[in-house]
Amino acid sequence: MVEFNAFWLSLYISGSYVAAIYSTTKQAEDYPSGRDDPRVIKSRIQRVCFITLINAIKIPWILHSQVEQLSYREAFLNLGLIPGYYRKGNWDITTYIHDICKGMALMAFLYVGPLLDSLLYLVFVTRGTGLKEFSDEVFSIWGLRNYFFAPFTEELFYTSMLLNTYLALKPDTGLNFRLLIWQTPLFFGLAHAHHAYELLEQGILGWPTILLNTICQTAYTTLFGTFTNYVYLRSGGNLWSCIVIHAICNYMGFPESSRLHMHFTVVKKPENIHVRRLVDLWKKCYLVLLLMGILFFKNQFDALTQSKWNLGV
Repeated sequence: MVEFNAFWLSLYISGSYVAAIYSTTKQAEDYPSGRDDPRVIKSRIQRVCFITLINAIKIPWILHSQVEQLSYREAFLNLGLIPGYYRKGNWDITTYIHDICKGMALMAFLYVGPLLDSLLYLVFVTRGTGLKEFSDEVFSIWGLRNYFFAPFTEELFYTSMLLNTYLALKPDTGLNFRLLIWQTPLFFGLAHAHHAYELLEQGILGWPTILLNTICQTAYTTLFGTFTNYVYLRSGGNLWSCIVIHAICNYMGFPESSRLHMHFTVVKKPENIHVRRLVDLWKKCYLVLLLMGILFFKNQFDALTQSKWNLGV
């Protein structure tokens, strides 16, 4: 019965987020730009803010009511909203910030190729306008959604609330690291299947394309949820480390071909033969850096996700 309650409460947490997005009399397709229309974004942010406030109060209360030895205060603090707090009543702001920095370093290893490519593009192509382009993207309504609001709310719901539900409601004999790492991210992955509905309503893509797109997105988000779950548990419940990692991944996305190489081969081909050779050389270096980034990520994974407050589930 306890496991059943954990599952259904997790299903509610997952479903409430998606329901908040669609709880309106007007559909996203009624607007010219669909889900990217500023009016749609503002409306959805408002509704998700409301359900976030409700669940931040309600979920700790439910867990407190189900687990006698768990106080409401502890259940709320376990969500990880307050920086510096680790599970089991530990306060350590120095380690907390250090763990966040280690998460950022891990992402820097993974994206070493795209980061260096962006730096070179900034120096040799955009020069003074690059930082303005970055600012315009990050601090726009779309940047607010993609790099601030979505990472915060999704990690709170699909990492913190779900893991705390299982940690509190499942008996110790049925709780293991593998279950927490692989089962709860399925809620996060399946929650993204709603994008298929939006694509279908737009009427631009056919069923096979929508189905393939949905399968790939569900698989990717489930895998990413597994990663942030691992970070959350290994860092002793450091929610903000997961949020920062999520924001970085949203900004960087999947690695693409070299932006610098594309500029000098498609947009503005250099006349100097030596410059063309350097551009071709950089393309090869970039591909090597992509592979090295994966290797760096793998080799540093355990070291940069470990914390002295590791939950040790």
